[in-house]
Amino acid sequence: MRILGYASGAECRHAGCYVAVMADDSNGWCLTTTDDIRGAQRWADHAAAHAAWNAIDSRHPWRPDGEPNKPMTAYSVAVREAP
Repeated sequence: MRILGYASGAECRHAGCYVAVMADDSNGWCLTTTDDIRGAQRWADHAAAHAAWNAIDSRHPWRPDGEPNKPMTAYSVAVREAP
């Protein structure tokens, strides 16, 4: 999964990088990126990558506006096959 930038169009330090670690665990939601596709996190298929991108944060499932908190949807992404 490659981050193209923020969905809002704002400047994004992760733009052009690949998702290396996207985790929602006891420590909270975490994103780590890499410039190297070989270090990118992998999913079984496009559907699994889309589900991960669209996932709700388990520790903080609701935003202040009452909508589901889906941290990755702040980013526009492209899913491509890794070499």
